[in-house]
Amino acid sequence: MPRLAKGGVLYEETPFIGGEYSGASNNPEIVTPQNVMYDTMRRAIEDVQFFNNSNDGQPIYLTVNVGNKKLGQILLEDLRDRKRQTGKDIEALVGG
Repeated sequence: MPRLAKGGVLYEETPFIGGEYSGASNNPEIVTPQNVMYDTMRRAIEDVQFFNNSNDGQPIYLTVNVGNKKLGQILLEDLRDRKRQTGKDIEALVGG
């Protein structure tokens, strides 16, 4: 399904074919419920924090992409839209 080519969020039964692209054997697709992905990400971040704290204490930079956009970019665009709609400054929108 072309609409799922770069991933998607499914709220109901949706037939699709996964892992069909030529690079799937080297870069497989992951199909999982949201809570499983959340728990997996949380454990991975905790592991990195543990190892980082036990080593040199250098900061860890994590980039999360959603499709072709970085999550921070998506959030900033949303905040800017909300600012235009509500007239509130971004700090007020995030509770800062």
